[in-house]
Amino acid sequence: MSTVTQTPPARREPPWWVVLLAIPLFGSSLLFAFFAGVGGISSIDAVTAGRQLSSSAPLVSGGTVTIDASHAGVRIEAGPAGEVSVVDSMKVRSATQGLARDALLTLARSTITSGDGGPTVAIPSSENFNLLAFEVQRQVTVRMPADAPLKLRGQAVAADIHDLSGPLDISAESGAIKLQNVVVSGTDKITATSGAVDFEGSLASGSLDVETESGAIHLALPRGTDASYDVGTSHGAIFIQPESGVPLISAGNNRSATGVLGAGGGAAIRLRAISGAISIRVG
Repeated sequence: MSTVTQTPPARREPPWWVVLLAIPLFGSSLLFAFFAGVGGISSIDAVTAGRQLSSSAPLVSGGTVTIDASHAGVRIEAGPAGEVSVVDSMKVRSATQGLARDALLTLARSTITSGDGGPTVAIPSSENFNLLAFEVQRQVTVRMPADAPLKLRGQAVAADIHDLSGPLDISAESGAIKLQNVVVSGTDKITATSGAVDFEGSLASGSLDVETESGAIHLALPRGTDASYDVGTSHGAIFIQPESGVPLISAGNNRSATGVLGAGGGAAIRLRAISGAISIRVG
């Protein structure tokens, strides 16, 4: 009787280059699974952490309120006499409460300091942001005396200004500027490098000077406005709608127009745009 023994086939190891390729592919799959899991958490049960910081400083008579803002949105409104305050509110959504709180700690906050010429509010951009935070919501509100002078300098800032009647000196490199219920009674100057300027208010006296490099300029004035205007745009249309009478419409390149609103006199309006439309509506 004979016995036949079969020798099992020898185990073949994969080539070295296959092993090298498998290592980064395996690592990538782990990273994908991790971020997919984080994304799933964010859509199902993400949590929110928030903070609200407030500070104030006195404003002496004749002092100017200075605001330096970077990569932020700011609302500026009338407040109590003799005081300037800033409220910086922020909310962060993340996978856990701990991650949301950690993210808040990395975000810069607004400050206010007193100086000889008046207080300065600094609104810095958020820095060193935690990548595990899914969403950030921020609202900065500055309150100041309605008749105090305002100097605003912004870079990538959206400014929303309400109920002020003091002199304005506003300059923004990038971002929209919106003014509501503002009274011009001195020499107000607004400059925007890239962004629209939307003004809704009245002209008591003095002058309103607005310039943009790339952005539209729109003025909405109440009935009974008496003012002169001098407007011009290199690339864009001009539209003037007086309280009564035929509107002025001019479109094309290198357009300009001068004239009066109402009986003339009163305040002087000067609007200039390099690339953007200009419109004035009364009533």
